[in-house]
Amino acid sequence: MPHVYVGSFEAFTESPGSQYWRAPGGDALGMLDLRSNTQCAIPPGGMPVQGFGLFVYANQAPGRGFYLGDDIGATLPQAFKDAIQQRLAVILSSNRLVDILWEYLTVHADPNGLLRVKPLMPGVNGVMELHLGGFSRIKFERWNPDDYPLSLEVEQEGYRKLRAECMASQAVLEANGMDWGTARAVGYQAGKNLPDGHPDKARLTAFGALPEPVLHRRRLTALMEKYHLPFERFIPSGSGLPLEEPLPHSTTISENWNCADSTSLNCQLTWTESGTGFEILTNQVICPQPNSNQRARADSDLAGDDHYSQAVWDVSEETARGDTGCVVRYASANHNNFYMGLGRWNQNILMIWKNVAGSFTQLGANISLTLTAGTTVTGKFQADGSTLEIFTDGTSRGTRTDTALTGQVRVGIWGHKETSGNAIFDTFEAADLAAAAARNLERIERHLLRGHLRGVMRGTL
Repeated sequence: MPHVYVGSFEAFTESPGSQYWRAPGGDALGMLDLRSNTQCAIPPGGMPVQGFGLFVYANQAPGRGFYLGDDIGATLPQAFKDAIQQRLAVILSSNRLVDILWEYLTVHADPNGLLRVKPLMPGVNGVMELHLGGFSRIKFERWNPDDYPLSLEVEQEGYRKLRAECMASQAVLEANGMDWGTARAVGYQAGKNLPDGHPDKARLTAFGALPEPVLHRRRLTALMEKYHLPFERFIPSGSGLPLEEPLPHSTTISENWNCADSTSLNCQLTWTESGTGFEILTNQVICPQPNSNQRARADSDLAGDDHYSQAVWDVSEETARGDTGCVVRYASANHNNFYMGLGRWNQNILMIWKNVAGSFTQLGANISLTLTAGTTVTGKFQADGSTLEIFTDGTSRGTRTDTALTGQVRVGIWGHKETSGNAIFDTFEAADLAAAAARNLERIERHLLRGHLRGVMRGTL
C-alpha cells in the first residue's frame, strides 16, 4: 500500500560538483513537484530549501514530511488538510487528497510560475491528466476554457514571449542585411568549419540559432488544433499585439550524422552544444569520457511544446557511468531549461529530470530496465501537456506529471561518460505530437484560406 507525505525536497550530492533535488531518501515511488519555478530554480545546497512536494513511498518512515495516509481518494482529516494549507499558503475547498491536488494545480496555480506552481496543462487530445507514481493516473478531465482559464493564460504568455523572440530575430536579420534562410546557412557553416577560438565563430554561429520570424504565426495554428479555439484567444487581451493571421505548420526534423568526422554536430541540422563533449565519428555521435552532463540542442523550432525527441542510444562499455538521453522543451536561449529522459547504462535504469534555470530535479523514481553495452536502444522522450513519458523500442516505460516548463519548442540530446568508453547516438528525430484535433482540421483550413485571401486583397501576401 503506497504511503503519501507532503514535505520538502532533499538536496543530494551525487559527486563533487554535481547536486540535484530529489524526494527525501531517493526511494520514492512517485512525486508531484508543488514548487513555483522560482523555488525550483534555487541551487541545491545553496539557499534554504523552499517549497514542497507530494511524495509516495512503499512504506512509512521518519524524515519524509507530514504523513497524509495511504488512500489518495479518501477524505482527509481536518488536521491533515490544515497541514497542506499551511505549507502551500492557500485555502482549499476540496477535502479528498486527489481533489486537493487537482484544485491546487488548476485553481490556485500561477500562470507565470513566479509565486506558485504553474497550472496543469492539457495534452493534444484535450485532456488534462494527473499521474502519481505508486497510484498511476489519479485524475483526468477534458479541458474547457470556462473551468480552466489558467491554462489559456499560460498559452497566451507563451505566445507573447515567442512573438518577442521572432521580432528580435527579424531585427537581427534586417541589421545584417540577411533573410532567415541565408542566416541559417551562415550559422551552419560557421559551426561546421570555423575552429574553436576563432574570433568570429560565436557571432556567426548565432545566426544559425535564430527562430524563423513568422514562427509565432505557425504556433497559432498548432494552438488552434489543440484547443479548438479561434486564434484570437491566444493573443493576450490588452497587450497591444496585432492580430496576425496563423500560418500552416509542419514540423518534423531528423538527423543521421552521415557526415565526415567532426567536432561539430552539424550535419543535416544545425546544433548548439553546452560544451565540447560531442563529436561525429564514423557516422554516429559519441560523447567520449571524461565528459559530464553534455547537452546539444537542435536549433530547429517545432511548432508546439507538445513534442517528442528520439534517438538510437548505446554505450561502448558499462563498467563506468554512461548516460544517453533525449531532451524536450529545450530553451532556445540557453542550456538551462528543459526536460530530459535518459538511460543510465551502468545501473540499468531510466530516469526523468527537469532543469529550471540550471537547477536539476529528478522527477520520481528510477525505472528499472536492462541496458546492455553494444545492444542499441531506441530511446524516446515526449512532453504532452503536463505529462512526460519515456519509451524504449516503442514501449512506454514511465510517466510523470510536471508543470514547470511550457512554451519551449526545441529539442536535443544529453550525454555523460565517465572513466572509460563512449556514450553513442544515432538516427535522431523529433516532431510535434499529432493533435487529436484533426477533427477540426477542415475548420482550420477554411480559416487559413480566408486569411490568405484577405492578405492577397490587402496586398500583404
